[in-house]
Amino acid sequence: MSSGVNEFILLLKLFIVDYSQSNPLLALVLVMTASSLIFSSLLIPYRIYTIKHTTIRHKNLLEYKLNMAKVKAEKQIKIAELEKIQEKPNE
Repeated sequence: MSSGVNEFILLLKLFIVDYSQSNPLLALVLVMTASSLIFSSLLIPYRIYTIKHTTIRHKNLLEYKLNMAKVKAEKQIKIAELEKIQEKPNE
């Protein structure tokens, strides 16, 4: 951990010790707030990773669907051309 984080933790400990003697409920609230902030800051990289990979998967799925639609359209065009060719000799 960086020295800034260590200093913050030390300052937080001193602050909590001072308040726990005079107001234990406030000290508990401070501990809960600090722990939730630390926990949520640890989750931020995971959230970024999840969002990034979900976006990539969604993009890949859309590209796949687009390619499948192109293939289907090309097949329909070929079928229509073959039907046209088959109709012309009959006329």
